Amino acid sequence: MIGFGALGGVEDHRKGFDLLRAALGVLAQGERRSIALVVIGSDQAPTDLPYLAYPLGVIRRDGDLAMAYSALDVMVVPSRQETFGQMVSESLACGTPVVAFKAHAMPDLILHQQNGYLAQAFDSQDLAQGLAWIMASGDRSAQFRQTARQQALQQFSETLQAERYLDLYRRICPTP
Repeated sequence: MIGFGALGGVEDHRKGFDLLRAALGVLAQGERRSIALVVIGSDQAPTDLPYLAYPLGVIRRDGDLAMAYSALDVMVVPSRQETFGQMVSESLACGTPVVAFKAHAMPDLILHQQNGYLAQAFDSQDLAQGLAWIMASGDRSAQFRQTARQQALQQFSETLQAERYLDLYRRICPTP
């Protein structure tokens, strides 16, 4: 199962669903697999894809969102514009590898071929290659999940974030 999420659903051009659609077309030309697309953040899923798509709607409860991420084989974030990548960090925290473009903050979050795959910016062919590579990982899948979770804990723990804010505060407002 491949996950895609955007509050605007597949209509928000910035979230790059058209680039994902092209990547899914490339995947469909290759080896036939049992693939499904799970759309988070929309009550509707496109019907013109080479694979079945299931809309989950907007998920408001953290536990439900964590279950959705954890059930995925891979999360894909084909954004043209992204400030931080909240869905990336949430997916990684749930141990789900992420495929995204090597743009914006993605290289700060995704360790290429360790907890996900960084495709060349806005290249649907490479995005498809990344999805295929993750889905064909077999024995490596458990390692991807472990690395994703471990990196999220190391980089985004509440304690670490509090320390970073405190350090920033001290630099901005030094005590006399």
